[in-house]
Amino acid sequence: MPSKPRSATKGVRILVGVAIVVGIGVAIAPSLTVQGVPLPIVVQFLADGPARQAYFAKDKPALHDRLQQLNVENEIKAFYRPQFQDEEELDQYIHQIFYDISGYVGKSYVVTSQGTLKLRNLEFQFWANLAKEVGVISDSYYGEDDGIPYVVSREGVVARYDTVVPLYPRHLLKKQLRQQRRAAKRRDRTQP
Repeated sequence: MPSKPRSATKGVRILVGVAIVVGIGVAIAPSLTVQGVPLPIVVQFLADGPARQAYFAKDKPALHDRLQQLNVENEIKAFYRPQFQDEEELDQYIHQIFYDISGYVGKSYVVTSQGTLKLRNLEFQFWANLAKEVGVISDSYYGEDDGIPYVVSREGVVARYDTVVPLYPRHLLKKQLRQQRRAAKRRDRTQP
């Protein structure tokens, strides 16, 4: 008979030990990360079939869409927000995590040759679209090594955006575009 109480005591000790380990795990799990992603979000991701399928199929657009539906980006931002003063830095940090894990690059970013994300210059993109429509440039891109915006003239000359934009400010490009459109309308009216 003395062996039964020992077995019961041993079972209670094991049960208490497991409860303590589980309790500690539950308490610290929200602060743990896997490759920068909070553990609860990793668990949520792993439990979601479409997200897993897109990840392992390397279907970046489908993965991004599914993560948006799961509100993952906002949850990760909420996790890291206390560590950042600037919302733009927080956004870039979160997108860097996504890029490092999945290779997905958000529309607002370019990847440098060092594998880091750099915020796109939205003013550059607007200017480049306008300059292409007017016919000032034939192409625009971000340098692979430095992430610096470049433009290509109709003659094929490559130059940094910041050296060209003073020569063709946006207001002049808009004026030229309006003139081109008016001239095209006049041509259309005169042709049968």
